[in-house]
Amino acid sequence: MAIPARAWLATYDRTWLRGDVMAGITLAAYLLPSAIGDASLAGLPPQAGLYACLFGGLVFLVVLQFPSHGHRRHLCDLRSPPARRRSAARNTPAATMPPMTRVLLGVAMSLLLLLRRASRPRVTELGRVPGTTYFADLARHPENERVNDVLVVRNEGALLYFNIDHVRDRVAALIAERERRPRLLIFFMGNVPHVDLAGNEFLIDLEATCQRSGIEFRLAEVHGEVREACRRAHSTVGATLAEANQTVDDVVNKWRLAPSTVA
Repeated sequence: MAIPARAWLATYDRTWLRGDVMAGITLAAYLLPSAIGDASLAGLPPQAGLYACLFGGLVFLVVLQFPSHGHRRHLCDLRSPPARRRSAARNTPAATMPPMTRVLLGVAMSLLLLLRRASRPRVTELGRVPGTTYFADLARHPENERVNDVLVVRNEGALLYFNIDHVRDRVAALIAERERRPRLLIFFMGNVPHVDLAGNEFLIDLEATCQRSGIEFRLAEVHGEVREACRRAHSTVGATLAEANQTVDDVVNKWRLAPSTVA
């Protein structure tokens, strides 16, 4: 695989290195505090601004390689001279785009689609499959049965700082849709592969919100990595709720046998 940097590293003047390093340090000294400040103004955690900085270089690299006014502005064209001449004879933007630009555009689009999906994971209600102890999507399988006084919610994705507001809103909407307020909310974690610090704080806040509303809160199907992440946070979620090998049916049965902890 060809490496674009090889085309200009061979002719790089070492006397430029000091200036380039100073330029990088200067840019970082401005960009990082600015990104953190912008994230705070937007109501997001500081790391959101740092993550946003990672995409600047990729966008710059893609934009720099687009043709402009008949002249190609690019860092390095990996094509042979005959290929460049054939491409110059074509008029379509896709045809005049160098191969590396097409790759970068594909990567950028994939990242955007991935972030879009991760920022708005599907949050749905589960119901018991008739005649079994298994719970499945109630919207896709209307024949599934709701358990009296119990709302089972599944989040289909990781709990991260940039999607917890969406998950919180969806859980609140599912509670509001019930004609009778549930006495128990079970958050199914079987489809949650990762929980960051903000996600763990979301679970703590969700438990507190449920208690204020007279609803007990439980977790089900908490996998090992997520369970350890909750316990490392030294929270009530990790200490009491993130139990191993707890199916939804197990949680429901234990709740019915135990005295209520919500006033």
